[in-house]
Amino acid sequence: MKKSNDKNKNFTEKLSSNQKLFIEYLLDTECEESPDDFAIRIGVPKSTLLEWKSNPAIVQSVYQLCVTRNGTEIPKVLKMLREKALEDRDISACKLFFQQIERISDIPEAGLSVDEALRIVNKIMEDSENSNSSNV
Repeated sequence: MKKSNDKNKNFTEKLSSNQKLFIEYLLDTECEESPDDFAIRIGVPKSTLLEWKSNPAIVQSVYQLCVTRNGTEIPKVLKMLREKALEDRDISACKLFFQQIERISDIPEAGLSVDEALRIVNKIMEDSENSNSSNV
């Protein structure tokens, strides 16, 4: 996990102050400022904002900051996702669960039964809950 944080730090170090403002703008769900007005305010063409939206450093920074700011909600979402996987025996919910916790990025369509996936989900959640309770 440390490598990921180092990588994120390297991304943000490469960003200009305007790009960092853009990241904050993207994450501000209550902002009523239009993209045009934001571009004018920071002194860049709107086309620059469109380019920045596909910049890997900005995309990664937005994702990381969003995760950081919403970190307390993530366990609740994972728990709801786990419950959906268990109650509905939904392999798609299992796959999404795994992707979100960054344990694995792909569960093959063939070769892994729903029961096997659910056992893995339960084990990871138990480990996570035990880890969280020991950190309190």
